[in-house]
Amino acid sequence: MSHLPRWLGARSAVAAGLVAYSIEKYLRKTLHPTLGQALGFHSEFVRAQECAHIEDLADLILQSSSTPPFTPILHRNGRPVLDNVPVSALDDAPGRVLVMVTRLYPRERMFVVPHGAQQRLYMQPSRKVPISSWDYTSPSQMQHAYDLGRADADNFLARLPRLVETAAHV
Repeated sequence: MSHLPRWLGARSAVAAGLVAYSIEKYLRKTLHPTLGQALGFHSEFVRAQECAHIEDLADLILQSSSTPPFTPILHRNGRPVLDNVPVSALDDAPGRVLVMVTRLYPRERMFVVPHGAQQRLYMQPSRKVPISSWDYTSPSQMQHAYDLGRADADNFLARLPRLVETAAHV
């Protein structure tokens, strides 16, 4: 999840975060946004195993998916938090890492990005996911999104031996 810049109130930070996200999504089309960090948003990583009770886990899931104005502003330890899925959550351990994205980028469907001694294999959907992240009004579209994910996963697994061989040469 992401904590808001201390110099902004919750509503102002949400507005600034949405503007930064939109700039990076629609104008810069960046794979890993950085504008939010420049504004003062910072990540907190919490392991599900740290939750003592099922209610704590439910709160953690809701906190880590807080996306105002589509959901209420939620708090963790008295501070407002927002949804955040940073690649910085990955450790730098050598090896291969699979990173699945939910949007289409102007790249190959599957591509490798070297990161130090790590090879990050990115997989994007074969086509636009048929439901938006915040669309709670079209439950039937969830099945279409699930079916797309299953078909893409099957395709990925069929290609995996070639992808591993290709990644080894990058």
